Amino acid sequence: MRGVVSQGRLTPSPSPSSSPSVSSSPSPSLNPQQVHADGQHRHIGPSSVPQEHIREQLGHMRSECPSAPSPSAPSSMQHSNDEGGEEDSRLIICPYGDSFTDATYVVRQLNKIVNNYWRGPWNSYGSAPKQVKDLWWNEFKRKFSWDETEEDEVRRIFKKKAGDHIRNVMNKAKRSQGKPDFIIGDDWTEIKRIWESEKNMQRSEQNKKNRGF
Repeated sequence: MRGVVSQGRLTPSPSPSSSPSVSSSPSPSLNPQQVHADGQHRHIGPSSVPQEHIREQLGHMRSECPSAPSPSAPSSMQHSNDEGGEEDSRLIICPYGDSFTDATYVVRQLNKIVNNYWRGPWNSYGSAPKQVKDLWWNEFKRKFSWDETEEDEVRRIFKKKAGDHIRNVMNKAKRSQGKPDFIIGDDWTEIKRIWESEKNMQRSEQNKKNRGF
């Protein structure tokens, strides 16, 4: 054992294998909050995306359409009116084949419009007068918005969906002989008269064919 003599005492020298103790400092933990320059604590994560950024992204939804129609509730209900700066509560829709985005909701609203303004003995879309068709269309435009470059395509789909709805209503009513609630009594009487006339015409045509053989 070697040592250093100091004032008559032998002081052991440190062992070569010994090393200074290193104090282990705790590793920094991930704090879910971070102090920003303004002194405010903000959460770190998905919820830290500024609301201003979200609103900016929603502002561009007018020109961006989903790649497929939603089967149920609408995905976006508002866009900004560029002229007056006021909120426009109409749903932004886009054509998708022979239907629309948010198809179920849009078609349901379209059917309600037709029902609410069904005031005549019409058994098809084509038999309704022009002013009634224009009324249906204008009410549709009050609820929904689209890119003006797609106006013709939206109207084509509107006509098809309105025609499908009227045809379905008439077929169901003809089978059950029950008056739909939104058709008034006098119109229902006239519709049944038209059906009977069409049936008589078909019988007459069939009788002509039978006599021809």
